[in-house]
Amino acid sequence: MAKKITVGLIPAPELPETIASELVGSLPEEFNENIDGDTSWEFSVIRDPLTGAAENVDKLIHRAEAIREANNWDYTVCLTDLPIFSNKGVVLGDVNDNEGVCTDIHSGFRAAPVKKRVKENHYPAG
Repeated sequence: MAKKITVGLIPAPELPETIASELVGSLPEEFNENIDGDTSWEFSVIRDPLTGAAENVDKLIHRAEAIREANNWDYTVCLTDLPIFSNKGVVLGDVNDNEGVCTDIHSGFRAAPVKKRVKENHYPAG
């Protein structure tokens, strides 16, 4: 029997939410092809305004952790198009292995198409 891994996408409203909604249907197949074909991948999308409004990565990680636990997900990926700050400056992405949370910032300042970057960059470690 294949193991089941659940991944929650937590996009900010507007563009990140649109991208997450467009990707969620194709992600199980992408993950089977690129990560582990013996795993049953399940994805959910829950829009959260804090994902687009958190001023620092720690607040975003804590909020994502609470949403992950409330939904019994194994992993969570936050998608936002606004800058998030750390004590070292602007964060483009962050992974918290202990909490199973990843953040990805897709601002207009980055060149590659957003939908393609999300698909290529956010496969949880097996």
